[in-house]
Amino acid sequence: MITEGRKTQTRRPRNPNLQIGQTIRLKRGYALFLPDSIQVTDIYKQHLGDMTAHDIICEGFHSHEEFQEAWMNIYGDWNPEQLVWVIEFKHIKHNETFKEKRRG
Repeated sequence: MITEGRKTQTRRPRNPNLQIGQTIRLKRGYALFLPDSIQVTDIYKQHLGDMTAHDIICEGFHSHEEFQEAWMNIYGDWNPEQLVWVIEFKHIKHNETFKEKRRG
């Protein structure tokens, strides 16, 4: 979903220890699967129950129910009062990353 431009946010129940501007290589499981990266554009806290329809789309889902089901499959339960970390990012294709490094 990231490489297709359909996912530009992710939520985590714990502090992700990331910084705005940080670039991270994309992974699938434990192995790198693309030379592409994401660059963190914002980090903030939010209650799960405060997610908007726009947030759901930015997470790559079509509905609150679809996101909630995925969340429960990963983390076990759904609590709308749970405070989570929101990481917003942009996809950087390998050739864009290479060009940025050459300029710097």
